[in-house]
Amino acid sequence: MSAQALAPKAAERLAKIAGLLGSDQPGEVCNAASAGTRLLRDHGWTWETFILRRVEAPTADPAPAPPPQSGWRGAVAACQARPELLTRWERGFLEGLRQRRRLTAKQATILARLVQRVAP
Repeated sequence: MSAQALAPKAAERLAKIAGLLGSDQPGEVCNAASAGTRLLRDHGWTWETFILRRVEAPTADPAPAPPPQSGWRGAVAACQARPELLTRWERGFLEGLRQRRRLTAKQATILARLVQRVAP
């Protein structure tokens, strides 16, 4: 079986599994390693090939940026342009903001924090 790309859900699951590898419970570490190995094997990968491909993968030229938007809508668009840096909750939060006319003070604070974190 040739290696196939990990779907976003599988990649998210693998990230959670990898987090358990640092547990101080030996059984939890062993179970996490087995679960990660199964997930990778189901997609045609070994740990070695998966990690090395990520290290050696050339970076693609970024897609041309859309015309800039101003204000908080521009900030939302800028954050959404870098989904790999966002958690699932943050992606949902940003999507929810797109439906709004105005932001609350709390939403504006969270958005400012996200912009600061994902800004290139």
